[in-house]
Amino acid sequence: MIVASIRAVAVGAQEGSNNTVSKPTGTASGDLLVAICANDETPGQFSSAPSGFSEIGRTTEVTDRPKFIAFSKPAGGSEPSTYQFGVGTFMSNLVWLYAVQDLPANYSLFMSAGVGSSNACAAPSIVTGTHGGIDPLVMTAHAAITEYTTRTFSTPSGMTARGGALNALWMMGAGFSIGLSGSVDTGSRSSTISASEPWRSLSLALVETPAAYKSRLFLPF
Repeated sequence: MIVASIRAVAVGAQEGSNNTVSKPTGTASGDLLVAICANDETPGQFSSAPSGFSEIGRTTEVTDRPKFIAFSKPAGGSEPSTYQFGVGTFMSNLVWLYAVQDLPANYSLFMSAGVGSSNACAAPSIVTGTHGGIDPLVMTAHAAITEYTTRTFSTPSGMTARGGALNALWMMGAGFSIGLSGSVDTGSRSSTISASEPWRSLSLALVETPAAYKSRLFLPF
């Protein structure tokens, strides 16, 4: 049985300007491009996506914490070599751009966010009662306001690091993925930061769903 998986990921980190990210290596027509963008605590400011991308969802804003917005786009046969994710003002921003291959005939995308201020940056579980599907492909993002201090992020148990630690100077972050089998919760996925910082996390899951199932978002924070 073929299940959805990560073909490749491209990443970018910027402070103060738009974020230009390369097309993930090997992206093919029929893949799904999934962009997870982290923005610093600047009020009311989220990254904008290139033409053709649709918003999956965004987190609420929490004082002095990063925030996330995610987008998706079916890849066509003539994708550009780069994509620009815009910002409306001077701010730190991170982008993880995934190419997901072997999509099921019917799938849905779900998000859940976490918040904290310790060194344990945990992306929350998306439970089966929320996603209602099978074989979750889980992508997590972990971002912290580091104020021009370099930090490291550990890889959560069982996950694959996607792009390493990204440094946007005022903010840093890291992304990870894992493919799961069956009708299962995605599980809480914790990355340890090398020091306690104000952080936000995001779990994004692509699951195979029945044809009649509707996409839903679950954003507790």
